[in-house]
Order: sequence, then structure tokens, then C-alpha cells
Amino acid sequence: LALAPAQIAAINLSNCATGSDDDYLLQLWFRVESTVANGANILWLNDGQTRLIVSGKDGHLGLLNSGAETAVTTSDIRDGQWHQFSMMVHKSTNANANLYLDGKSVAVVSSSRVANLAGQLVMPLFSRGQNIATLKAAKAQQQQALNSFQYTLLSAGAEVSSALVTITKQKEAHEQIVKQVEKMKKAVEYNQDLMLLSTTTYLEVLNAQQSLLRSQIALVNNELQNNQAAINLYQALGGGR
Repeated sequence: LALAPAQIAAINLSNCATGSDDDYLLQLWFRVESTVANGANILWLNDGQTRLIVSGKDGHLGLLNSGAETAVTTSDIRDGQWHQFSMMVHKSTNANANLYLDGKSVAVVSSSRVANLAGQLVMPLFSRGQNIATLKAAKAQQQQALNSFQYTLLSAGAEVSSALVTITKQKEAHEQIVKQVEKMKKAVEYNQDLMLLSTTTYLEVLNAQQSLLRSQIALVNNELQNNQAAINLYQALGGGR
């Protein structure tokens, strides 16, 4: 949750009430955005005196009790990052309260400066476990979308590459078939001239014409394949689908 002092939620901890000599540990995760004003409450115990605040001086984290503030951090806490705050109160032993931020000891104050847990604890309400699970699910969905995109991109690239290779091969084949058709035409002409001179038979002329016809059919098929390859390339580039 983004810190919003005007929308603080209450958690009933009446079953966790502590006595004057009871030790207890208080932990919470919080995040403060850069737009939060100085003096905003992060945690407010129900004694009305003990509060964890964004300091009105420079935005650092402070523990306020009866108007006296103990600095928990020296830098501005409004960084938009999640932080863990822990307060270990030793009322039965040394009467101190140890303050921790992100696992590091930051201050030690007298336990008399913090309230007993009783009745209610007021703080921003959130579920860290649920947030982490939501974050993991979002990351998994993001990775799935990325994998899908990469697969689609690779598939499209393979289709484009295949279409280009086909066009190149068909173009090379087209040039060879065109040459073959020209040779067959000349062969028919030569055989017709020879037949007029009575040096060849009409059967040989027919054979030459048949070879020319086969070459022309091959040329038509090649042009059809060329057109199909161009269509495949156009579709691989995203058109016509």
C-alpha cells in the first residue's frame, strides 16, 4: 500500500495484549512514496503517544513518543521501496527496546518510551505474503509473455528467411529454364530447316517440339512457384493474414 495517513486501517490485536513486564516483538513491512508529506504516520500504537513517522524535518524515519523523537534513519525514507521495521521490547530484562530496519540495528531506546500492545494497533494494512505471491505471478506472466513474443519473433524470422531462400532458388531456376526454352526453340528451328533439306525426319522435328513444350511447361510452373514464394514472403512480413 502507498502510505496515505487519511486512509489508515485498524487491526484489532486485543487478543495479543501485553502486560507491563511482558516482552514482545513488533514487525511490519512498509513503503513510503516520494509524494508523502512530512509528519505522516506509518505506525500508531493505541496509547496515542507512540508513533513511527516520516519526520517533519527531512523525511527520515523517526519513533515519536510524547513529543520526543528518536531517529531510526538518517536519510529520507520516501524512496518508494519496501522496508522492514522491527521493534524488540525487553521489559522483563534490560528494559530496553531495540529498533531494526531491514535487518540492521538502528537504535536502542528505553522500553518506557513505547507502549504496551493492547486493544488496537493502527497502521497501513497489507499482506506482504500476498504481495510477494502477486509479484511472483506477475513476473511469471511477464516471462511467459516474453517467451511467447520471442517464439513468435523467431518463427516469423524463420518464415521470412525460408521465403527469401525459396525466392532466390526459384529465381536461379527461372534463369536456367528460360535458357533451356531458348535452346529448345532453336532446336525446333534447326530440325525444321534440316527437314526441308531432307536431312532429317519429321519425327525428329516432333521430338524437338515436344522437348520445347516440356520446357515451356516447366517455365510456367516455375513462375507459379515464384508467385507463391512472393505471397509467402508478404504473409511472413505480416501482410495478407
